[in-house]
Amino acid sequence: MNKVVLVIAVLLSLNSMAQKKVVFYDVLFDEPVSNVQVFNRNSEFIGLSNESGGLVLRDNDFPIDVKRGGFQLLKVEGFMDTVVLTPKFQEISGVDIKPVNKIELYREIIKFSSQLVDKSSVRLNGIYFESMLMIDAKNQDTIRVDKLCDMSIYKAGSKKKIAYTLYCDDAKKNYSFSGTGSGELSDLSSDTSKVGNLLKIIPEFNKNLEYDLIKTKKYDLDFEESEIKRSVGEPMSRLVFDDDAEYKKHVVVDYEGRKLHSWVKNVTRDRTYDGKGIYINFTKSEHQIEFETEVLYGFSTIIDNAKIDLGTDGVLYEIYLVKGFIQDDSVVVDSNAEVKKMIDYFKSVENSNELARFYTFEF
Repeated sequence: MNKVVLVIAVLLSLNSMAQKKVVFYDVLFDEPVSNVQVFNRNSEFIGLSNESGGLVLRDNDFPIDVKRGGFQLLKVEGFMDTVVLTPKFQEISGVDIKPVNKIELYREIIKFSSQLVDKSSVRLNGIYFESMLMIDAKNQDTIRVDKLCDMSIYKAGSKKKIAYTLYCDDAKKNYSFSGTGSGELSDLSSDTSKVGNLLKIIPEFNKNLEYDLIKTKKYDLDFEESEIKRSVGEPMSRLVFDDDAEYKKHVVVDYEGRKLHSWVKNVTRDRTYDGKGIYINFTKSEHQIEFETEVLYGFSTIIDNAKIDLGTDGVLYEIYLVKGFIQDDSVVVDSNAEVKKMIDYFKSVENSNELARFYTFEF
């Protein structure tokens, strides 16, 4: 083969693997969209957008299918810098809206939706993912862990409750360390169990199943009427809750009639480490729950985002975490071994470089 032709072929091959950042954007509300779920041409889950709406993709990932609760499904044929999503919520303008007590309306939505939850014994099949980035802000050392597996959630229902059993298959894990190696993280880099123990301060995925709406306590909100905005739309309407307390809460509720479609709660706390003593700040915590509303009403997606700052001996450590479950009926799990805790399940999984990073942390 001609050397020039060979070089061009190699360059084209490298270009097809080139990574490019895509931003998912909601034009209606003029904001990026986080937790957008992206599937490649083979219907394989390949990524989740971060809080800035960003995700790194490759040219050969396209065409991609884009999914996010509250938005129209979208197929994107080729790369573009910004992918515009169309909300299912479309505000009705010029219509007289009957005044209501908004917190009472919210409670009615939660109560009504709780009564709709399907209590039959079924399996929910899908994808479980978890990604963690820990940064030594002083020495710029980082530890990153990415985990991915097929998951089947068996729901054993009764009139009053649902018991859940987890089964997992086809697990992959990638664990890596980078930086100067001059900080404390370099000592952790050779012992993944220490990092795992550290992350026990963040609730296990099993705890998020308490958002199944069988019990409504997780959905209790305490806001003044002045802190709630109501927008009437088609086919869904929206309630937005905001306060300005020490722990700032921002909650977005999309509903149709009295049926809950999606619920997102974001809590942030702004503090600064003064470099003295031991410091812990739960800087951010976000829960996103999406519900299947067409067939068997119940949760279909649970995504948890968190940021925790730890300070000790004058060094600030930042921990970023995203994890969750996305229902995907095409997933098949063959394992009959019950998984009690995801952190224990992944301990036996060998580290591999085959798992591509599906989340782009920004800090």
